[in-house]
Amino acid sequence: MNKSFFTLRTILSMLCAVALSACGASDSDASSESSCNGWVKVTGVNIVPEKITAEVGEVFTVEFNVIPACASQPNITFQSTDGRVVSTTSSGTMTARQAGTATLTIVTKDGGFTDTVEVSVVDEVTPTPPVSGNLLENGDFETGSLTPWLTQNASTSISTVNVHGDSYAMHVNGASSAYQEISVEPNTTYTLTGWVRVGADDQTVYLGVKNYGGDDTSHRFSSSTYQKATISFTTGSSNTSARIYVWNGDAGHQAWADDLAVSSGSLLTLEQEALEKISVLEVLISQANQHQLDTAREETTLWFAREFLKYANWDKDNLPEVEKFFENFYPYRNGASEYAAILPDFERQQVINILDKSIATLSDVLDGSIVRRPAGLLDWKNIGVQNDMFTSNGKPAFLYTIFQSRWATLHQTAICITITWATLMYCLALTRTG
Repeated sequence: MNKSFFTLRTILSMLCAVALSACGASDSDASSESSCNGWVKVTGVNIVPEKITAEVGEVFTVEFNVIPACASQPNITFQSTDGRVVSTTSSGTMTARQAGTATLTIVTKDGGFTDTVEVSVVDEVTPTPPVSGNLLENGDFETGSLTPWLTQNASTSISTVNVHGDSYAMHVNGASSAYQEISVEPNTTYTLTGWVRVGADDQTVYLGVKNYGGDDTSHRFSSSTYQKATISFTTGSSNTSARIYVWNGDAGHQAWADDLAVSSGSLLTLEQEALEKISVLEVLISQANQHQLDTAREETTLWFAREFLKYANWDKDNLPEVEKFFENFYPYRNGASEYAAILPDFERQQVINILDKSIATLSDVLDGSIVRRPAGLLDWKNIGVQNDMFTSNGKPAFLYTIFQSRWATLHQTAICITITWATLMYCLALTRTG
């Protein structure tokens, strides 16, 4: 028996596997495969952005689509009208060399189809200094212009309709984006907030932050009424700037953004952040249900998120009991007090992680980026344990209905003990609910 003590991250990932990616989370659409038999010729190519703005020294790629997507030879090349402004490589990587304008042309190897996009290269943007506690300048757009926001497309403009507060808002019409560089301190937590809406339900737009020393982090909006997003991010050890952006990738969609702000510090506790993400996932589940899309994985995530927030609060209110639990296991005996103190927020952070994963996955399902089978039914008589995971037909399984029931505490604990030491933390959680 494997007696390694796994972290709660492992257990949460194991028990929520069906909510994230198990049971065949994504499958190609069988109907599209049938039209891709044999040699498929290229019939066209298109570059997604209508215009690109880049800073001197910036390395970037250009999003494009070869038509059809299943073409047998989708190879392409890029050409620049002025290599002094924008240079290209055989792999499709572009480098902004100096301020100016150049036209990029994409050419398909099969058929020689082409499309072009204009690239404007600007000098490196000086990060915006703090203004009245808001690190974003003109985040409410009440100057009546976009300055100092930079745009990727001329269709982004100032609007006097569909505003959230006062008289102006940013209008993103079609495939376009706007961004602003801000000054930040290394190893510091910041909070981005903003109000955003789209032109019609099921259209999408994103508010996010990147280039701060961590992963690109964004919030997806798909409501035709203003919704608020709160995004916390922590800068890297050497990062002194970050890019705040509003991005719409669909030519047929439009959106409005208003009252954007970035402040130092986290405005939300981990508990509040998790509850806000639960609300976001609930909205996405409702939208998916309207389209008759399966949401069993996400509903499972919601259940687990709520339960583990209860456990985190129990841990916080019962530190002596949790400390005794750690003292019972030799590897953690010496640090029992420390482990007991950090466990509540550790659990809350793991809840946030699984919610983020579910939100991102269901967002991809809603916009058609992935197609997946409904969650499969389990054969309860043939549940197995492999590599410290419950399995059904060789795939990770989540015993959702069993853990929902209210069994006697002793019965729950006995079941846990027989599963393997990898479930110790979950056993602790179950013994609190008896």
